[in-house]
Amino acid sequence: MAKTERNDRDIEKLLTPTVPRKKPRPARLWPKITNRAYVEAAKLLHHDEGTLEVDDNAAVSRSSDGGAYIQAWVWVGNEDVGNQGSAADDNRAEERAEEKAS
Repeated sequence: MAKTERNDRDIEKLLTPTVPRKKPRPARLWPKITNRAYVEAAKLLHHDEGTLEVDDNAAVSRSSDGGAYIQAWVWVGNEDVGNQGSAADDNRAEERAEEKAS
């Protein structure tokens, strides 16, 4: 290989910008986000009085995917449950268990 070819290749390497091989983590792309900011965003996006409520002191679980899970309260009325899990079901189960034990 001729000396000029090698020099041309070396110069080309020096002039070619290097690209980092690792992508930055998504969390680094955003400024520091406080737990309070996540809670406030959850309230604005999802809060519905009496249906889905987010407390001021809700627990925040950050994710490496660039977001967070926010603790919330969801209302479930008795009529939504129906007969599932009623006290009568519990009593009948206890009665059956006692009958088997006898």
